[in-house]
Amino acid sequence: MAVDALIERVVLDTLVPDQIEIAIAAAGQLEQESRQLEGQWVLRVERARYEAERARRQYDAVEPENRLVARSLEQAWEEKLRVVEAVEQEHARWAHARAASDWPGGTCRATSARREPAADLERGHHDGSRSQAYSAICHP
Repeated sequence: MAVDALIERVVLDTLVPDQIEIAIAAAGQLEQESRQLEGQWVLRVERARYEAERARRQYDAVEPENRLVARSLEQAWEEKLRVVEAVEQEHARWAHARAASDWPGGTCRATSARREPAADLERGHHDGSRSQAYSAICHP
């Protein structure tokens, strides 16, 4: 038990409210950056789809007797469709990696919910109760 008490003391000395606020602010900034990245991905996918649709309209507009032009427009359209597929797959991989990591999900999203238990942690330590505060901060 002496080791547990020592670890608790180190945690309490380390987790001062200012440091907790800084960590929460950093988590908020990571969340904002993540939302911006998601927005950029959405725009990138939309742009690729627009280019593919534009290539399709060009192909549809060509006269059938212009086979050479039609063939080159069809190839351009197919290339744009491959780009759309590649961008969508890249976005899906990025979204999956983001969801699987703690950045900015998981513990970072929960940090604002930990602000209150963190403030109560030292009180719980002094009155002998290891309440939810201890569990919420030390054992997420």
